[in-house]
Amino acid sequence: MRFSSATAVLAASFAVAVVPATASAADPAATTFQGWDAPGPLGVGNPSHVSASGTTTAILGSDVKDQRVPIAVTSAAGSRVGRVEINGTEPGTLAIAAAGPDRLLLADSCRVRHSEDRGLTWAGDPLAGCTGSALSLTVASPDVAFASTDKRTWRTVDGGATWTVANAGERGPQLALDANVGLRTVAAGAAGLGLQRTVDGGASWQGVEVPGPPTDADAAPLVDALPSIAGLAKRADGAIVVGAGDAVLVSTDQGVTFTRHAVPIPDDLPGATGVAVRNVVCGAAGGCVVGVNAAGDPARRSALRFDGDAFGARVAALPDAEVSGPAADAIVGITRPENNGAASVLRTDDAGATAYRPLASGADRTGSLGVHGLLAIASVGRLHVSSDHGKTWSDVALPATPNLTRVASAGGKLVALADDGTLRRLDDGVWAKLADLSAIKPADLAVAGGTPVVVGARGVVRLTDPANPAPVESAVLQGRGFTSVAAQGSTVLAWGRRGSGLLVVRSADGGKTWKQSKLPASTDDVQLVSAKTAYALDGRTLYRSTDGAKTFKRRAIAPNLGAAGPDTRGGGDPSLEFSSDLGGVLITPAGAFVTRDGAKTLRVLPTPGATTPPVAAVFGSGVVLQDSVLGAVFRNDALLGAKAPTLTLRTAGKPKRGKKGVRTATVVGVLKGAADDEPVTLVAYRGGGKDTTVLRSVTPNADGSFRVSVRLSKTQKGVQAWYRGAVLPERTDLSTVSKVLTVK
Repeated sequence: MRFSSATAVLAASFAVAVVPATASAADPAATTFQGWDAPGPLGVGNPSHVSASGTTTAILGSDVKDQRVPIAVTSAAGSRVGRVEINGTEPGTLAIAAAGPDRLLLADSCRVRHSEDRGLTWAGDPLAGCTGSALSLTVASPDVAFASTDKRTWRTVDGGATWTVANAGERGPQLALDANVGLRTVAAGAAGLGLQRTVDGGASWQGVEVPGPPTDADAAPLVDALPSIAGLAKRADGAIVVGAGDAVLVSTDQGVTFTRHAVPIPDDLPGATGVAVRNVVCGAAGGCVVGVNAAGDPARRSALRFDGDAFGARVAALPDAEVSGPAADAIVGITRPENNGAASVLRTDDAGATAYRPLASGADRTGSLGVHGLLAIASVGRLHVSSDHGKTWSDVALPATPNLTRVASAGGKLVALADDGTLRRLDDGVWAKLADLSAIKPADLAVAGGTPVVVGARGVVRLTDPANPAPVESAVLQGRGFTSVAAQGSTVLAWGRRGSGLLVVRSADGGKTWKQSKLPASTDDVQLVSAKTAYALDGRTLYRSTDGAKTFKRRAIAPNLGAAGPDTRGGGDPSLEFSSDLGGVLITPAGAFVTRDGAKTLRVLPTPGATTPPVAAVFGSGVVLQDSVLGAVFRNDALLGAKAPTLTLRTAGKPKRGKKGVRTATVVGVLKGAADDEPVTLVAYRGGGKDTTVLRSVTPNADGSFRVSVRLSKTQKGVQAWYRGAVLPERTDLSTVSKVLTVK
C-alpha cells in the first residue's frame, strides 16, 4: 500500500471510473525529452528561481542530476517541462529571465544562453572576460538585457545572440528602462545606500540625489544616500518607483528627479509604530504594490496598492524574492521558509486582493496514496485524474480543507477519504461531506460493486447508508483493525499488521460477510485485477493469484541491478499498477519494472534521468509516470511498441573450476541499438523465480562490446545481462535483458 506523501495523491477504483463532468482538460505540455509529453501537473520539485514576463513564466528547480536542473515554462504558445543542462553550477547561483513570449535567458557560470522555444534548445557562448562569478540578469525588453558580476557588465541588443562588454570594471543596472538608461544601488558607507543612474548602457554611472526624510512639515531635503533602499520597479507609464525606508520615491523623468511619498501603516499591522519597505513591484499595465513589514519586526508583513500618487487598499504580502509583475495586477514571486521548508512559486492576478495561489511547490513533488485503476495526482490545489491508466487526463479542484488521503470512483463520482475521518464526494465541483467515519479511525478506502468500503483501526464500514455508517458485524472482524483494503467487483481483501505477521480477511459479496484469508507475510501492496487474477508485492518479490485472491504463488523477483540500475532515491513505497491481467508496472526498492506477460518476464521501465517514479502505469503500448524529483507527469504513448536494443553474451575460452563448485569465466557481451555511455549489469542467475546477485557493472565500448571476468558459486547456474534503458533529450531506449548464459 502506498503511503509516501500526504501532498500528492494517486487514487483509483475498478468500479466504473468516470471523470466528473466538472473536470477540465488542458492540452498536454511539451517536454525536453523527445517522444514524451506532460499531460498532468508541471512540477520542478523544490523551486529555486522564477521569472515572469507577459504570459510567460519560467521556473527552475533545485535538484541537480547529471548536470541538469528541472525547468518548467508556461506561455500563451504552450508549456514545457523537463531538464536543462548546466555547467555544474550550484542552482542558487543560476539566473533565469523570461525575455519574450518564447524567449528565455539562462545565466550559468560565465555563460548566458538563450532559448527561442521555451527551453527545448539553447545556444550561447561564454562571456568575454568573465572570471566565473555568479551572474545576474536584468531585462529591459525582449531584445535588450544586461548580465553582470560585481566587477563587469555585458549587454545584448539582439535577444541574447551576442553580448558585448558594457563596463569592464563595474556591475550593471538592477533596473533597465531601455538599452541605455538604468538604475542601481551602491554602498555608501555609514550613510547606507546610494542610487546611481546610467544613460550610456552601463558604461558610466552618476549619483542621483533623492529626497530624504523631511526635516519639517514641508521639506524633504535632497541627499546622496539613504539608510535603506529596497525594490526598484518601472510602472506601466514609464515612471520609476523605489522603496526607501518608510517611503517610496517616484520619478517621472527616467530617474533624474524623485518625489517622496510616505507609506501609511496598513490596518493589519496593529500597534506598529511605522513600516519599512521590503519590496516594490509594478505590473506591465496598471499600478504597483508596495510590500512592507512593521518597523523593527520583519516577521509582520503586509502590502499596499500604490497608483503613483496615493496609496490604496491593503493587499496580501508580497512573496519573498524574485518578484515581478508580468501583466496588469499579476504578480509572481518565490517564497522560501526560514526553517528550510519547501519553497513555493506564488502568483496573484488581482494584485493580492485575494490570497496568492501556488504555481509550483517543493511540497507537491511526489507521492501516491491511491487505490488501483484511476490515477489522481494532487498538485498545487488541483487533482489531476485519469480513468484510462494515464492515456487522457482532466483535473478538478482540491478542497482547502480537509486534506484528502485516498480517492476512488463510486457511482461515476469521485469519493475521497479525508484526514478528519470523513468521506467526501465531488458534487458539482464541491467536495461535500458524504459520511462521518471517524468512529472507526479510517485508514483506507476501496469500492466494491459501486459501494465504498472503508477500513480502520476499529472495524470495517460498508457504506450503503451514509446517514448511518455502522461497522459491519462479523465474528472475524470483531475487535480487529485494518490498515489496507483492495476490491474488484464483489471481491474485497482487507489486511493489517498483527504482531510479526498480517491479519487478512476476504469477502466474496462486496463486504457483507468475511472469512479469514492469507497474504505473503510482508505484503506492501495488493491489486485485484479481475475476477480471477490478483497480484501481491512484497518488496522486490511479486506473487500472483489465479483464484480471486484466495491463494498466492511467487511469480518473479525484481533484480537489484546495483550501480547500473535505476536511481531509487525519491521513489515511492513498493506498489503495483496493473492495467490488465498481463500488463502492469511494479515499483520496487530496486526500481520500476514493467511486464506485458503476467510477470513471466520483467524489464526495467526507462524513465527520465533513470529515476524511480513513485507511480507509473501502462496503456496499450504507452507508459505514464510521475517524475520523482519534478513531481511532473510524463507520458510516452508508443514506448513499449518500440524496438528494443539487443544484448548478447558468450564465454571466451573454458571456465576455470575451483573448490566447492566455484567457476570463473570470461564473459564477452555486445549491446546494440543503445545510447552511448549507458551501463550494463551482469547478474548471477540461480533459476526462475529466484533472487539474483550482482556480479559486475560495466559501460560498453563505443561499438557496444564489453569483456569481463565473473566468479560463480555452486548454486549460481549462469550469467544474465540487464540494460536499464535510457530516456535522453534526443532519444529513448527500451530496456533489454540477455538470455541466460549457462556456465558449467
